[in-house]
Parts: sequence; C-alpha cells; structure tokens
Amino acid sequence: MPFHEFPGKPQLTDFLTGHAGPPAIDYRGGTVKVIAAIVYADGIAIEWSVGPVPDLSWMPDVEQTSGEQSTGFFEQFRDQPEAIERMRRFKRLSAFWDSATLSDDLETQYRWAGGDAGGAEDAGYKGREIFSPRPPADARELTVRVSDLALTIPLGKE
Repeated sequence: MPFHEFPGKPQLTDFLTGHAGPPAIDYRGGTVKVIAAIVYADGIAIEWSVGPVPDLSWMPDVEQTSGEQSTGFFEQFRDQPEAIERMRRFKRLSAFWDSATLSDDLETQYRWAGGDAGGAEDAGYKGREIFSPRPPADARELTVRVSDLALTIPLGKE
C-alpha cells in the first residue's frame, strides 16, 4: 500500500518509547496482530501484521485509481484472474487498516495521519498506521479499532 500523506503529518523522527502489542488473535479465518506502539515526540506509529490474511470479502471492492485506469494496469492481468483477485484482497486489506482509529483511557482525540504496508499473501503482510498527537504521559492503554476488531495495548503504567 503506498504511503498516504496528509498536511501536518507527524515526521516521527524523535523516538520516545515503544510498547509491545497484545498477542495475535484469530479474525475471520486469518490472524491479526498489533506488534507495537512506537511513540515519537510528534505522533505514534502502530505496527501491525496479518498472516494468514483474514477473509475481507465482506468489504466493498476499492475502485481503481485514475492512474491504474489510464495506464491499463489491470488490463495486463486480464488472463490472470488469480492475480487480479490477489490485488483486490490487498486493496481490501489496505482499506481495512486505513479505517483504523486510535483511542486511550484519557479520551485523547487522535487523528489518523497515514499508513503503509507490504508483503505477500503466502508470507503475510506488515504495515503501520500513524496517528497524532502522541499519547499523554499519563495514559495507561491504547485501543486500536479496525472495523469490528478492538486491540488494546497496555502502556506499562499502574
């Protein structure tokens, strides 16, 4: 998935701390894991992995971008329906994670600032979603919500 940029996107250059995510969970025939929450001075990156890929066929197909339509990107695969279906599944996975929201126990308002991913169906995918601002120092947990899934990351504070 290409990295989507937004104005005011965190630069994520000044590392502050990291927190391990919860154990992987089974989800719609696949496995989903939040690897870690990496906190920077100006935002937070949520590192994730999936593999095997969950069944996301319930999600609507993502339309082709105008660049894909004008260059005939999918046209070159017209005789390879399996390849087209793999690309559709990856686009659904990208859209799935791009819909992620972040919250904490202090009700901080986080703004999604972008995401990226890479991998292959047979090996799984890894990616990250970026949010701003960084969590307050006294927050005790973060919750990543993606569709009907909620994954809580303890921040190690009592």
